[in-house]
Amino acid sequence: MFAKADFDGDAVSDLAVYDPATGDWWIRSLSAVPPTIAAGLNWGFPPSVVPLWGDYDGDLIADMAVFDLATGNWWIRSVANVPATIAALNWGFAGTEPLSGDYDGDGVHDLAVFDPLTGEWYIRSLVVVPATILFALPWGTADMVPVPGDYDGDGIFDLAVFDTVTGNWYIRSVASPPKIIAFGLPFGTSDMIPVSGDYDGDGIFDLALFDTTTGNWWIRSLVVDPPTIVAGLNWGNSGWIAVPGDYDGDGICDLAVFEPISGNWWIRSLSAVPPTIAAGLNWGAPGFVPVLP
Repeated sequence: MFAKADFDGDAVSDLAVYDPATGDWWIRSLSAVPPTIAAGLNWGFPPSVVPLWGDYDGDLIADMAVFDLATGNWWIRSVANVPATIAALNWGFAGTEPLSGDYDGDGVHDLAVFDPLTGEWYIRSLVVVPATILFALPWGTADMVPVPGDYDGDGIFDLAVFDTVTGNWYIRSVASPPKIIAFGLPFGTSDMIPVSGDYDGDGIFDLALFDTTTGNWWIRSLVVDPPTIVAGLNWGNSGWIAVPGDYDGDGICDLAVFEPISGNWWIRSLSAVPPTIAAGLNWGAPGFVPVLP
């Protein structure tokens, strides 16, 4: 499975932060020497764009993307290739939330947005003609948070939402007719943020939650019995941001948190001994935000 936020192609997730005041990106590796991949590289503009990463050209290296919340415009550029610009186009509208993922299984991330008012999804390919994969497909409601991922292991991202009121999950495939993977599955509470990924290395996304009040993690498998992978494991504090990824290259998602006040990262493995990958590693500054998928 493609490592989250891998900007240098070494199959290890990198630390990526974005300065919303300037539009600059700062990216560093945990495995390469020298570690810096990008330092103050400008791609974005304040105040209405949000950063996200994805492999939008299929080279197995994460690209830099920004989405304009006011207009629905996307700007995407490669860190590795020349010419750098991959796309500058409109897909979405004011109020929609950008999402990354491969929704057609071609190995290239697609443009996806979720309308929180209607629960509708809009997805288009950057390489396939015709480009539209989904248009205004309802899957969710106003109280739900989109959490796309490959929850059945077929190599294609599925539509998933987490209900912040009930703590229930609803997951379906993009195929027509859809395969229902989970419907009203209880796992979580309103204080938790969904942070799905493959935390047991079986190639299938697991349900994962980070408790923003306590810093505790809760993770369960959809295919393994018993399903519990992690139950109330503390890694983080109130106000920290969860940024899971494969930071040691073992093919398993690690627990990672970013401390926005200090710009420090704390990362721990679920499989290695000792588990700590990074403890208080500074990469960022006050006001910076970690780049999320």
